[in-house]
Amino acid sequence: MPPGHYNSLIITPHDGGLAALSDFDPARHLAAINEPGSFSGDLAFIDHMRRKTGHTLSDPVCSGGHLKSVAMVAEGAVQLAAIDRASFRLAQAAMADAAAAVRVIDETPFYPAPAFVADGALPEPAVVTLRGTLAAFRAEPAWGELHATLGWADCLPLDRGCYDVMASVGR
Repeated sequence: MPPGHYNSLIITPHDGGLAALSDFDPARHLAAINEPGSFSGDLAFIDHMRRKTGHTLSDPVCSGGHLKSVAMVAEGAVQLAAIDRASFRLAQAAMADAAAAVRVIDETPFYPAPAFVADGALPEPAVVTLRGTLAAFRAEPAWGELHATLGWADCLPLDRGCYDVMASVGR
């Protein structure tokens, strides 16, 4: 995984799920999106399906969040969902039985990790304070627990230009 990047894992039920992504038939199978507009659980997922299978997700079920999508796949309510790698690790820690009831059958390309973004109208001193607070959090004991659970090595500053690739998703 490139530093500062993440991707989504495409999951299916462990028992009775799809053998491969190419087995997805939108006329017979349901897929869940986390929420409309979610990059990893909706936009990148739909783009990946279109590019890899030629299918779109014309009527996906909206689960309401990554962990809810894992639960829906685990229960067999849907056959596919895309869960970003960090959220899947969180599911493994927070709901181990549900995470064990799904199987990864594919994954999307890597994209720059979600950015911490401040309101553009904030005065520069407030932005500096916010950045400092976020950077200082890395020294807190909770950071060690969080990054171990989510699989993060660090927080990295990325150039704005790194995010240009995300605009190509869905085109």
